[in-house]
Amino acid sequence: MGEVSKTMKRIIQIQNVGNVAFPDHMTDADVNQAAGRLHDKANQKQWEPDEDDPVVRVQTSDGQHWHVHLEDLPKLKQRDPKLKVIQES
Repeated sequence: MGEVSKTMKRIIQIQNVGNVAFPDHMTDADVNQAAGRLHDKANQKQWEPDEDDPVVRVQTSDGQHWHVHLEDLPKLKQRDPKLKVIQES
C-alpha cells in the first residue's frame, strides 16, 4: 500500500471570520494576502452616501430602513415588491 501524505495546514484566526486553515504549500505572502482579503470582506463597512449622491430612503417589507442609491431602486423594487419609498433626495 502507498503512503498517505499528511499535508500540514496553517490555521489563522481572522476577526469576524474565525479559524481558517491554509495549506502548508502556500507561502507566507500568499497566506497573508488571502487572510487580508477574508478579513476585509468580513469587516466591510456599510456604504455611506456622499452629499451629492442621489439617495433614496426606503423601508423594506421586513420593516428595515435603508439608504439606497437612486440607480439601485428599480432592482430593489423587483426584489421587494412591497418596498416603500420614504424620501427621495
